[in-house]
Amino acid sequence: MRPLTLLADTLAVYRLTKLVMEDKITEDLRDYIYEKFPRGHKMSYLIGCPWCVSIWAALAIFTLRKISPETADFLSGVLATSAVTGVAYSKGL
Repeated sequence: MRPLTLLADTLAVYRLTKLVMEDKITEDLRDYIYEKFPRGHKMSYLIGCPWCVSIWAALAIFTLRKISPETADFLSGVLATSAVTGVAYSKGL
């Protein structure tokens, strides 16, 4: 894997992890899971643990890269750009 592809995929995994764990847009999904599986349950832990979420996000990105490299490039690029923009914005850059 080329270094820039790995960097983009790493940033994409970071962004997907934040999307699942923290973003408002996925709040209803998190609430639903926490309702069905209270905090402390293994299922709720899977969406509250950055290590766990990042593994699944990486698996999704790398699987997509094998199935459809062009789509993976596009999605990874969008998510990586969002990640960099979000970090820059939060730092006031």
